Amino acid sequence: MKNEIEFGNHTSLNLLSLYNLSFQLASGKPGIRKLPNYSVSNLTKLLYDEIGGNCYTRVILCLSANPEPEIYSLLLRFTAQLTNITNSPVMNDECALLLAERARETQSILEQVINEQKTGTTLNTVNNLQNTDSSLLKLREHIQELSQNLGKTHEELSHATDERVKLSKAWLLSEEDRIDANEKLAKTELELQEVTLKNKQLQLICEKATEAAKHSVELQRSNDVLNNYCTELKKKLGDLHEELNRMSIRNEELSRELLHQTAEQKSVLTFLANKNTEMKTKELPRFEKELDRVEVMLGTTAYHKKNAKINSIPETSGYKTNTFNTNTESKNQRSSENKWTNLKDKKILQYAEKQVKLNLIMKERDQLQIELTNTNRKLARFLDHFKARLIYHINGITRLVDATKSNDKLIVSEGLYGLEKYIKHLIADMNATYKIRENQLVNICRSLNGQLHATREAMRKVMICYTKLRTQAIQPNAYINDPGPTPQELIDELSWSGRSNEDYLLNLIASIMAESTQPVKNRSRQLTRMNISEGILN
Repeated sequence: MKNEIEFGNHTSLNLLSLYNLSFQLASGKPGIRKLPNYSVSNLTKLLYDEIGGNCYTRVILCLSANPEPEIYSLLLRFTAQLTNITNSPVMNDECALLLAERARETQSILEQVINEQKTGTTLNTVNNLQNTDSSLLKLREHIQELSQNLGKTHEELSHATDERVKLSKAWLLSEEDRIDANEKLAKTELELQEVTLKNKQLQLICEKATEAAKHSVELQRSNDVLNNYCTELKKKLGDLHEELNRMSIRNEELSRELLHQTAEQKSVLTFLANKNTEMKTKELPRFEKELDRVEVMLGTTAYHKKNAKINSIPETSGYKTNTFNTNTESKNQRSSENKWTNLKDKKILQYAEKQVKLNLIMKERDQLQIELTNTNRKLARFLDHFKARLIYHINGITRLVDATKSNDKLIVSEGLYGLEKYIKHLIADMNATYKIRENQLVNICRSLNGQLHATREAMRKVMICYTKLRTQAIQPNAYINDPGPTPQELIDELSWSGRSNEDYLLNLIASIMAESTQPVKNRSRQLTRMNISEGILN
């Protein structure tokens, strides 16, 4: 046995193949186990269904009284791993030995009887035949008993095979049922996972719906605030319209009065041109009354003083006409004419000033009216658009929320899908409002990138100057011919690259001064540093 295991004979190969086959049978999926082709092995044939193997196979291991450690440890390891079969191996050293001894005894007895029969017919005499009659009878009886026992064992074996076939069929059916149950269990687990995922999605959608409802409430509040603000603006706009109407009416009255005044001034000028004293004495009080009316309409008081002086002129002139002679009357007439000419000039100037003011007021009125109409149109347009969009959003959200409260699952699912899509649309609108800020940040980043690029160029120049200085310093004579620019000049070159930090500039000055004043300690070390700096620049 030891030599067989060591040199890899059929017994060890059979054990290995049996081990591999049992491992494959135990590790394969249920219902998909395929037996490999082990036709060479004799031990693996025990596992075939025709012989009665498979899961009902029983493995018996026989151990002697003094086992060899190496061989039997290997056998024990193989049999311990044969527990992958349904029936675990049975280790017994008595029952198997007894069966083997009985088989050997029966085989040896039968061989002796056959040899005696063959040799007895040719060699033995009649005496020997008489002596062997009794043994032959016993042998025949024993053979009959054995044949009967063999028939019984064959019947039991056939019955056992039938029972085994039934059990194998039942086992196969139970195996199929188990496979179906496993498939159903897997399907139910998948459905459970899908239901849990849908439940989570519904929870998320409900949370989003609640947030949307809160947002709609906030929008409703903001809508109320905007409505109040719009009503206030409409009230103010109405007040402004009323004020404009009053101003327009006032301007129309002033324009009419100014037209009337120009007509009266024309009549006065014609009267003065004709120099008719009689009409002058008759028409002058009427002109004074008209001027008083215009002055009252315009709301000024400076003209009343002048009017008082003018009113005193005819009285004095009448008094002088009654007391003095015709020479004094002519002098008074000349003085009155001069006063009337002065008054006429002043009146013309006042009229021109008032006309200019009126034109300015009318232009301002027209401009203000145009601005008010434009603002009114823009505000009304904005309010109408905002109100329509707000009503649209509120109605859409309320309909979707009402749809989610329905008893029909299809309506609920469609409502949740629509609400999710609507919320995504609102989020997209909200994100669109941040594009301007994003563009501003992009512009800032671009400007900072440009400043960084300029700073890198300046630092590159600084490093070039530094490497030149260091290469001159590591020469054998250590004499610097071209010291290059000073640190302050390098910093000045750096300052043009944008907004620079003062602390950064101070640190850069200190580092340049420290590196430029550092003594040369080791030439190889300086060479390596120079190579590193050149690699950085490249």
